[in-house]
Amino acid sequence: MNDQQSAPTFFELTQLYALTKAELDRLDRLMQEAKARERDEALVTVQALIDSFGFTAVDLKLAKATKILKKCAMNSIRIKKYLHSETGAEWSGQGMEPTWIRGKDKNLYENPAWRASKSKN
Repeated sequence: MNDQQSAPTFFELTQLYALTKAELDRLDRLMQEAKARERDEALVTVQALIDSFGFTAVDLKLAKATKILKKCAMNSIRIKKYLHSETGAEWSGQGMEPTWIRGKDKNLYENPAWRASKSKN
């Protein structure tokens, strides 16, 4: 008599895979939920410590990061002075001239949105 089990069939393996994947997905969801709860609890604790000790952005070394973020935000919304209407390329008017405007009358490439923003100021 042979004590060895026969190898699982393709169908059995497919079912086992589906069950295992479903269990992994369930565990992953549980882990994400637990991590979100722990993060929320940690944030409440950190906020309470900041409030009770009166920490400032400088104390927490956040002032420089805040300054950098503000500067990035200002640069990202700044309207460029020159616009190549065919390609959509833009140039601020500072630094090296792009090839599409080099040696040409810059007034022809002035961005109407830039002009409008300047007339508001």
